[in-house]
Amino acid sequence: MRPLFLAKTMVCSLAVFLCGAAAASATGVIPLSFDEIAGRAGAIALVETVRVRSDWRTSPQGKHIVTVVTFKVERTIKGQVGQQLEVEFLGGAIGGLVMDVDGMPQFRAGDRDVLFLSPNRNSVAPIVGLFQGRFRVERDRAAGTERILTHSGAPFLPASAGIRTLLSAPLRSPGRSLSYSQFESLVVQTLAQSTPATR
Repeated sequence: MRPLFLAKTMVCSLAVFLCGAAAASATGVIPLSFDEIAGRAGAIALVETVRVRSDWRTSPQGKHIVTVVTFKVERTIKGQVGQQLEVEFLGGAIGGLVMDVDGMPQFRAGDRDVLFLSPNRNSVAPIVGLFQGRFRVERDRAAGTERILTHSGAPFLPASAGIRTLLSAPLRSPGRSLSYSQFESLVVQTLAQSTPATR
């Protein structure tokens, strides 16, 4: 019965921890447009996951589990990050005790992503929009290119005519997700058109 008791305690601690978080968007995921995701990011980088581990942290609300993900930075699109990046995400598993946080992205070694990192990078909201600021990079063997997927693994497609006009090259098929090069061009041009207040 003790593991169950601990698990319930962790759920209660998590609720208190989240209620005490300063950012409202960390506790309730508000849908963001692509412009908002890009504008709110403190840094944007193409990364590869090299290590994932869980650890304990102590806060005024008590102990909680975090997952520490180490990324190799392949390319920086916005802001400044080093060649290696370490980011903490609230939740994880240690010794059979699981602390789940709904909507928190999960990574595995070898994953490649474009991450839109929050300026403060705290463990509650290290990525803009929780999971919304994660775009997966997947090899398209048939086309011989790298394609961009959303956090859920769905193809990333231009959502509006405004976004489509920013693309340097048209999509070959309406149902195909953007290539990495198209996606990076979209990010750069979106940032260039944003106002200083949203950068």
